[in-house]
Amino acid sequence: MTFVREGYLYGAWVIRLHGKHAELPSNGSGFPELDELYVPKKEVASPKRYSDYTNMLVDGAIDRLLSMLR
Repeated sequence: MTFVREGYLYGAWVIRLHGKHAELPSNGSGFPELDELYVPKKEVASPKRYSDYTNMLVDGAIDRLLSMLR
């Protein structure tokens, strides 16, 4: 997993695993595809930023991440 700035407005995480890869760009306040793999904080009704999530993964997070790889 490498952070890349070039070619993206706010940067992107590039994940490579077993010959597959995914490019997950930032929207300026987080990385939505990655952020949604975490459990939202209870006090946040509609999470939009990385800080709206806990550090706990949602059920199936690993499978969802692996499905993002092409």
